[in-house]
Amino acid sequence: MHNNTSNAFQVFNHRFTVGSLVDVRPRTRVSSKRDDIDPFFNDYHRYDEIIAKLEQFSKLYPSLTTYVPSIAVTYENRNVPIDFGERTVETMAIQTQFFGVDLNRNWDDGNWNDGNPPKFDDDGNLVVDTDYTSEVYEGPFPFSEPETNGTANFIASFPNRYAGIDFHSYGELILRSWGYTTDDSPNEAILKTLGDGIRDAIFEVHNETYTSEKASGLYLATGCADDWQSIRMGMVGFTIELRSVEYGFELPASEIIPTGEELWNGMLFYLDFLTKNPDIPPQLSDSVQPARPISIVNGNAEVNGAPGAAAVELSTQPVAVPTDGSASTAPIPFGTKISSARAWTGIVCGSLSILLLTL
Repeated sequence: MHNNTSNAFQVFNHRFTVGSLVDVRPRTRVSSKRDDIDPFFNDYHRYDEIIAKLEQFSKLYPSLTTYVPSIAVTYENRNVPIDFGERTVETMAIQTQFFGVDLNRNWDDGNWNDGNPPKFDDDGNLVVDTDYTSEVYEGPFPFSEPETNGTANFIASFPNRYAGIDFHSYGELILRSWGYTTDDSPNEAILKTLGDGIRDAIFEVHNETYTSEKASGLYLATGCADDWQSIRMGMVGFTIELRSVEYGFELPASEIIPTGEELWNGMLFYLDFLTKNPDIPPQLSDSVQPARPISIVNGNAEVNGAPGAAAVELSTQPVAVPTDGSASTAPIPFGTKISSARAWTGIVCGSLSILLLTL
């Protein structure tokens, strides 16, 4: 870890070259007793219960976490909250239902609506669509949705951002660059080593078999969060599809904790690997965009200065929205409400959860 801010890692100053050290030594496995696990994780919860838990975490661990009640407001007039760490890792658990737009087709990855949609996978399944009634509708324009717009603003605010993972369900996959093309990224060798290591660390816990592959191995898609992180932010962007192949989106509550346990072991490898190899270069350096300043005003994130091309700047117009039974203010993001009333179904599919690593 870099404790001296003068030596802090900058995403634009990578020094990874052929022959650089890649540390893949085995780690000491850390185990936990089930009795120590918060019973909150034994079941799924509604929005207000999740908000209350995030607020509780912030109060219980004030030196480790910061709770931001809202980085955006959904079309249902709900806050999109952030609970993140003050140290090296910011963990964003954003859970919200969305209507009409597949959020993981709505990111400005430089390939959004590349003139070729709709797109189909090898089995003939539709994976990107311009039809607003489709489950994989990409939206009317990049970052049209408050959830993607607000999250992109928040990620872009960190000047030392280095890596990120977009967590999905389902499929048990560790997905690396690229998703929009079958071509290898310039960092294919080290990204494969990282992905394979996460896969193996996950397997150590409950013998659950994940597959490590390029995102395009699942299917070609544009407007995805991992490619946006890699192309626009110069980050090491990954996607992890969680359990389960057997149950699909309707994962039994009894598998929440086992999924978390194996994922935690995978994340220990991920963090260890990246902190020991902090010089993986941007994969497309000429497309990397600088961070824009952000401030927390009355507990809410607001972006200052001129908006960058990576995301639409949040409006500063306040609106009263409920959070844990009380009113608060939050910026109204730009966007167009889609008339389709079809929501994504499934237990975890309606969530956007990103792990952001800064060095």
